[in-house]
This record gives sequence, structure tokens and C-alpha cells, in this order.
Amino acid sequence: MYRFAKSKVKRILVITLTNTGDIILTTPVIGALLNKFGGAKLDIAVGPNGKEIFERDNRVSKIFVYDKHSSFFEKFRLIKKLRNMRYDLACDLRNTIIPVLINAKFKSPMSRRVKGRLHKVKQHLSVVKFMGVPLEGAKIRIEIGNDDFENAERLIKNINKDYIVISCGAKSHTKRWPASYFAALSDIIKKSFGCEVVLVGKDDGYSPDSDRVVADKVKMIMQSSPVDIIGKTNIRELAAVFLKARLVITNDSAPLHVASAVNAPVIAIFGPTDERKYGPLSEKSIILRKHLKCAPCEKAQCRSSYECMRKITVDDALNAVRKLLDVNIFKPINI
Repeated sequence: MYRFAKSKVKRILVITLTNTGDIILTTPVIGALLNKFGGAKLDIAVGPNGKEIFERDNRVSKIFVYDKHSSFFEKFRLIKKLRNMRYDLACDLRNTIIPVLINAKFKSPMSRRVKGRLHKVKQHLSVVKFMGVPLEGAKIRIEIGNDDFENAERLIKNINKDYIVISCGAKSHTKRWPASYFAALSDIIKKSFGCEVVLVGKDDGYSPDSDRVVADKVKMIMQSSPVDIIGKTNIRELAAVFLKARLVITNDSAPLHVASAVNAPVIAIFGPTDERKYGPLSEKSIILRKHLKCAPCEKAQCRSSYECMRKITVDDALNAVRKLLDVNIFKPINI
């Protein structure tokens, strides 16, 4: 186990990840380090998708964008810039050679294989725990600025009733609950619970993996009309929208972890991925999953026609909504 004298650590670099959801799951590491090294300044090296996560976080002094797809010369310039910062401690969650190249005085160990299927937050925290850093106060979080709240408020100002947020997209098509299921559930929510449905996600145009394409399928099937704010929020504004929602219904995707960061009630739909590693951390949450022999397979392709997602029914989701809203509907629903 590594141990560092608090007085010897004045500047810290945390090298975090690339995908938005994965980055959010590393945020507890910041809290743990700053609780240990209270007077230190902490900088972040993060993939391009993660910059906006930290832009309002006053715990972070500087944000450096590390793009693994950039040219050799751009990477060289970044390494030179980081080296000039003279870091006392580099905590590397990517397992790169960067801490060595920037000549950090103290370096986190290369991440070891964690036994069992621990949640990713615990896996990230195991790195700092190995360095003798206590884990008290290490919580997943996103800092939201006043401008983020104002922009979010403008998007939902015309909603004059409670609303439920639905995120029907996911980076991989294997992790998406069928669009027809989301459409049916949305119609029931609007008709029977008296709540508005708000669709969220990234708008990457009309590529096959875009949340826009998936949401448009849902809207086309729905008999009612949802509020569509896809592509209109950054991560912090999305978090602000979640704060006022009755609950969030989502696939295993970045919005799931945004919801966890603001402790929004969440229904998380899991198929090929493992909820023990990526499940919600909100106080009120329900995980929908069918326990098949092949799931979770954690594979990018499926040989079973995505049974793990298709077998999670609209009724399964409806029962979860009832439970989190603490309401009962006894009459049959026809849509």
C-alpha cells in the first residue's frame, strides 16, 4: 500500500476516461483525494466528451482535454504542458504511461484486476484506497451552475404538471429497450398517471446509433405527443432537468449515471451489460432485468435476437413506475 505525507502533495492530476457515463463514475475519486489532501490543487485530464462535466466544478483547477485520436504532435504538446505543471501526484484511471512521461513525484499503481463484479465506482476508488486514501465523502456528483439551471428551466417552463423523463437511446443498439415498448409505456404514463413525458438524449444527426433516430421511432409509434428536448442540453443542464423529474426511465447509458449523480429516482433497463458494475446509485431505483442463461453477456453482438431486452415487458416497467410513484391503477389500460 502506498502512503503519502499530506504536506508533500500540493498539486494532483487525475487522468480520467473517455465516455461520458464512465467519466461520471470516476467523480468520487476527486472527493476522496481532496478529503485526504485538503489544500492541494486538483486538475483533470479527460476525453473530449467529459469537459462539460467539470466546467462548473470548483474543486477542479484546470481541465486538460486528452483526445486519444489526436495526432502525435498534439499529444506531445499536451504531455509537455502537463510536465511543466510539476505534479506531486498523478492518479491514472486509464492505465496509461502519462504519469511516467510527466514525471509526477508520486503515481497511482496500475489498476489491478478486481475480484468479483464490483460496481465501477468501487473499482475506481480501489485505486486511491490502495494509496492509503480514505473513501469517506467519495460520492458520485455533477456540479450544476446557475446558468445550467436557467437553461433547463427554459426547456421545461411550458410543462405545467409533473413530468417523467425517458432516455430511450444508448451508445450500443444491444442496450436499447425496443422503441415500441417505450412508446407504449409513454402513452400509459401520459394517460394514466397525469404526467408529461420528456424525451432526452444526444442529437448526433441521423446516424444509425443516434438518440435522435431512436426517439423519432418512439414518437412515430406513440399516440400522444411527448416533450422532445433531445440535443438541447449539455450534461449539467440534463442533470438540472432530472432534479425536477418525478422519475427517470433509461437504458444502461450516460443519462443513467447523470440521474445517479443528482439522486433522481430511476428505473434502469439492463440486458447485455452487468447491473452489478453499472447499476444506478440513486436512493430510489429499480433495475429491470431478465435472468437468462446468456445474460449479462457483455458482448457487442447478440445471437439470441436480444431476448434479454425484449423479454422485459411494458407491464414490468409499468409496475416499476407504479412502485416509484407510489400509486395504484386497478383499471385495465387500453392503448
